[in-house]
Amino acid sequence: MKKTLVALAVAAAGMGLTASPALAAASSPLAPTTEAVAVSSPIRGGDGDWCEGCVKKYIKKYKKQLKGDPGKPGKQGKPGKNGKDGKDGVAKPIQIVTGDPIRIEPGQAAGGEVACPAGTTVTGGGYHQDDVVNSYNYISRPNAEGTAWSVSFKNIGQAGDNADTVTPYAMCLPLN
Repeated sequence: MKKTLVALAVAAAGMGLTASPALAAASSPLAPTTEAVAVSSPIRGGDGDWCEGCVKKYIKKYKKQLKGDPGKPGKQGKPGKNGKDGKDGVAKPIQIVTGDPIRIEPGQAAGGEVACPAGTTVTGGGYHQDDVVNSYNYISRPNAEGTAWSVSFKNIGQAGDNADTVTPYAMCLPLN
């Protein structure tokens, strides 16, 4: 404790917070002196010894002045330990939902949607066609809400040609 008080007093003395040059000389370990110094100051008691309460009072009073410049940043610490692995998720099967067949008459366009059941979201889809001769697909995508798969076709056949039929499907993933 006495060494700490001496160090603080030396710091205070270095800032010119002493009562006399003799006290600064007596406080500094770098300035030895052979003459006896009997000094009474605010940071020494009446008997010349360091007064713990006096030093604390002085430090409190001049705390802002006793702060030095910030030190250099310390070295980077060691990396922490890896955390525990989380629980494995449960793979949920994708449901394939088949829609109603769509009949496309020659010279006409037609389309439809396949909705996913409640509690699922659409992740993909498409259509199945049997003997489609004259129709082409121009839309195959999720609807704007992400709840169904939409398809649309155009039959470019002429009057008297056969109608084409396609069956849409949606791939639905359970949310929970």
